[in-house]
Amino acid sequence: MKRGSQLVVIDPMINWMSAKAAVQIQIRPGTDAAVAMAMNHVIMEEDLYDHDFVEKWCYGFDEWRERCSEWTPEKAAEVAWCDADDIRKAARFIATNGACAAPFGVSNDQKRNGVAAYQSIFNMLAITGNYENPGGNTIAYDPWGTVMSYVAGWDEGVLTPEMKAKRLGDKEFPLHSVGFSALGQPDILLKALETNNPPMRMSFCMGTNPFVNMAPDASRAYHALMNVDFAIACDYRMTPYIAGCVDLVLPIAMNWERNTLRCWFTPMRANRKISTYYEAKSDEEIVVLLGNKMNPEFFQSKGISTDMDMLEYIVQQAPNHTWSFQDLYDGKADGKNYDWPDRPYYQYKTGGLRPDGQPGFATATGRIELWCTMFSNLGLEPMPKYEEPAESPVSTPELFEKFPLVLTTGARNFEFFHSEQREQAHMRATYPDPRVRINPEDAKELGVSDNAWVWIEGKRGRCRQRALITEGIMKGVVEADHGWWFPEQDGNAPHLFGAFDSNINNLTENCNPGPYSFGADFRSTLCKIYPCTPENSAVMPGTEVVVNGGFTKNPEYGNPAVAAYGEQQ
Repeated sequence: MKRGSQLVVIDPMINWMSAKAAVQIQIRPGTDAAVAMAMNHVIMEEDLYDHDFVEKWCYGFDEWRERCSEWTPEKAAEVAWCDADDIRKAARFIATNGACAAPFGVSNDQKRNGVAAYQSIFNMLAITGNYENPGGNTIAYDPWGTVMSYVAGWDEGVLTPEMKAKRLGDKEFPLHSVGFSALGQPDILLKALETNNPPMRMSFCMGTNPFVNMAPDASRAYHALMNVDFAIACDYRMTPYIAGCVDLVLPIAMNWERNTLRCWFTPMRANRKISTYYEAKSDEEIVVLLGNKMNPEFFQSKGISTDMDMLEYIVQQAPNHTWSFQDLYDGKADGKNYDWPDRPYYQYKTGGLRPDGQPGFATATGRIELWCTMFSNLGLEPMPKYEEPAESPVSTPELFEKFPLVLTTGARNFEFFHSEQREQAHMRATYPDPRVRINPEDAKELGVSDNAWVWIEGKRGRCRQRALITEGIMKGVVEADHGWWFPEQDGNAPHLFGAFDSNINNLTENCNPGPYSFGADFRSTLCKIYPCTPENSAVMPGTEVVVNGGFTKNPEYGNPAVAAYGEQQ
């Protein structure tokens, strides 16, 4: 910004970035695709798109223009609870002010219509010529072409074809079947845990805190994980998952106690171990020890017997590696232990994006596909199509009468990373308890006071957090923290360090991704809020989940003694 860049921010919450934005739009959570399609509509109808780039490098422009024709700013504004003129202003600003990049994070991942939202955003970048240009979006990849992050292992030697055929979700979801993801589909895994079909005998988790952090419908996830015969975890410290579900814990090495590579996305960096603490081992050391037991032929054929061997093997598999791992480790990379690979622009003109070295993008048509041939071939919608969240004022009006607030979850704050750092006193001193952000008008109607404990309740369960009354959140929407547990509390069941009492995932939903299998409505569901009282707090969520079997064991969703919580206030 100091060098002249300006921001367009679209978010239900006014945050640090939106307070400094040239254009800022607050929208109803879950409606990103509608707003993005309306912005595309404005750019195309007002002839603000890059004609040369579209003609040479975009596929399906006419179809995309037709798809967006119905999404006028007025229609999108009605859906998203915003102003149509703001949508026009944002679209014109992006199309007429030079290069534009669209940074994005997990927000649209955590919406059932997230694929359509991302496609719409990327299509907007494409029609304005903002791909592979200075200041635009570039095609990201790991440095040197290393295969390490987000792929669940190496391409070579790990999974046999017979094992890959057993991977959960490949049969149910087309994108998994063609290798779009190297992971089993989590909803199918959950159902397998619940039904024992196929039987899931063992779990092995490294550095994760499932039902506190990433698992929706926390009660359901907890009971499913308890069905595993033998559970192993690798972690720095005791967590609710370890206390509640795990049979064997392996102490894990911390950052200065491990040799490792950092290659997500740049630079390529070697981290060097400088000390060892008792029996703690790094992830790499554990993988090598297990690998030599479970797949000795592969590990021995590659000469992998130590963590250093494995890290060198990973680097040597990279097609464009400049240095060896040992070179980085010893600081021989121009006197440093990291390397920033060259990243030229306009690689679609020089063949740098395609395996065959030909000009173009790595698609079937060689162009950026506004109309996606891969999706079409798999029987999926080839272009973005807006769909309401599974729970919303529009899709479930009867439910909205009972739960009249739109809930977005997963709020971030500076003190913590997901469920980490809750045990650090200096972090908790500045952020001692979880917070749910509420507009002042909503708080007044609900009789909620600032910093008071309130219940957040949805159709799957409830949790409690402190109210943070702020004009920064739009009326009718609330934003809740995620990942909360309390290391200072009792770790024994049913308490489990308060893992369920303030867990916003008591309200989120499993097993309802879109047809693409990517995305779920963690950021756009429905709830109601009311003050905590001794009467409606007699049975806490931890007891409800661990002792009483979960919220869904009763017709309302919980124990009859605490059914219809809202009426008890």
